[in-house]
Amino acid sequence: MNSLVGFGSVAAFIISVVSLISPGLEWDASFFDEPVTCFTSLQIAVMLLGRSLEERARITASSDMNELLSLISTQSRFVITSSESDSSDGAVLCSDAICVEVPTDNIRVGDPLLVLPGETIPVDGKVLAGRSVVDESMLTGESLPVFKDEGFTVSAGTINWDGPLRIEASSTGSNSMISKIVQMIEDAQGCEAPVQRLADAIAWPFVYSVMTLSVATFAFWYYVGSHLFPDVLLNDITGPDGNPFLLSLELAVNVLLVSCPCALGLATPTAVVVGTSLAN
Repeated sequence: MNSLVGFGSVAAFIISVVSLISPGLEWDASFFDEPVTCFTSLQIAVMLLGRSLEERARITASSDMNELLSLISTQSRFVITSSESDSSDGAVLCSDAICVEVPTDNIRVGDPLLVLPGETIPVDGKVLAGRSVVDESMLTGESLPVFKDEGFTVSAGTINWDGPLRIEASSTGSNSMISKIVQMIEDAQGCEAPVQRLADAIAWPFVYSVMTLSVATFAFWYYVGSHLFPDVLLNDITGPDGNPFLLSLELAVNVLLVSCPCALGLATPTAVVVGTSLAN
């Protein structure tokens, strides 16, 4: 797609420059006045607009993902108890339990943690003791808090509202649900859309076919068409002398320009913008 835009734009620009530098040729092909070259400018603008939209969507999504990851607490309350002791009577902690704040990155699967009301749950886990309601809106979009009791699962980044919870870490770091969501969005941004992969697969055969068709168009109108249809030489494009070379040259450039899939250059980035916004 970029190759066709490049070939067509360069060809139209060179023709316009030659016509401006050499007015003796009497080529009516000013870069700013000729419709085909104006279309070239519009085509480049559409392609640049599509690329800028796609890049803006990726930057916005990256910023949103960083904000999402910042919801995860960097510190966790690690619960230390003797092997013989156990909580009873519905208590969240046993009498000899000690809580130590440690970096969340040091938490491993199976570690017991304490989450107080108002705190962010640092890792994915299972509730061992305690009852509370948890705000999971950052994951599900549900504004109402969800009740959690012994045996229920909790996710990193959600907020404990009501009572203390003792949880057992089930997944940490990149294995947590929030990290997987971020990774999925980043992978989606890094991969090309299926229609883009299809366009890349047929790009070279398509480009060579269009270039061959452009050369064939020039040859036909220069050697055959201008003789079969002499009235076309009365067009202003051919100059005062009815030069078939100018007509053939412009028609060949037209083939290069109109064959570019401009809709793909704008529609695909727009789809990326909408899809990324919905995912966020």
